[in-house]
Amino acid sequence: MKYLYLAFAFVVGSFSSVSAEELVVSRSQPATPDAALSAFITSFHGAITAKKPDYKKINAMLAPKIAAYSRSLDPLQPWFKNDTITADHLNELVDIIVEQGPPQDGVAAPDYRPDALSMMADMIGDGSNFGKIKEVPGSLCAPASWSYDVKAMKKFAASNDDQVGSLRFFSAPKMMFAKPKTSAKSVGELPAYVPLRFIYEKSTPNNWGKFVSANGLTGYLPETDDRISFSQTHVCFGKVSGKYKVTGIFGYGL
Repeated sequence: MKYLYLAFAFVVGSFSSVSAEELVVSRSQPATPDAALSAFITSFHGAITAKKPDYKKINAMLAPKIAAYSRSLDPLQPWFKNDTITADHLNELVDIIVEQGPPQDGVAAPDYRPDALSMMADMIGDGSNFGKIKEVPGSLCAPASWSYDVKAMKKFAASNDDQVGSLRFFSAPKMMFAKPKTSAKSVGELPAYVPLRFIYEKSTPNNWGKFVSANGLTGYLPETDDRISFSQTHVCFGKVSGKYKVTGIFGYGL
């Protein structure tokens, strides 16, 4: 589960074949941690990425009360408020963000804590993407939420009976091609954070896909792992008795 975050506004397309405006994603309420929070996040990130995590140390970095929210992979679904985590904090946090298999009779349950730590590390990333989320006032969350014109985005997705959650975008410009090969003619440059809808073609080779933007820029892109989804998870930080702690967690509710 990966992340990243921004608001749907309209911007002028920068590619040669598309001159009209495109939909674009932006970060909602971006914010910069103060020095004390930055130091805490650095320490927390080091603790959760250690080869042999010190779970006692990590638990001490969690607030006595952690706000917990979940929803499906549909990014338009409101966040559901789960019971506040007040005990067995790390294991309860695991239940919010980690997809788990069904229990098996006579078999000890796997330890999902390393998965939770890895996921939170991914949420924090390089420590530069934070924002405010209304469900946890007074906290900063990583990553920042995506913001966008919901009505326009739903209309774009529905043009092919898709949902907003199926759209993808990139954090850097991408060259699109007339055919599924890098030696083919370029049809234009896709700006960063402009969403794309997938077009199924049986003849498209593996590791390639055909896509279209809301403004009609249509072309092929090679399969890469930097496509960004509208679905997100978040970890939030705030002060408790004058000290920063993990104060909130948002997961898919799987």
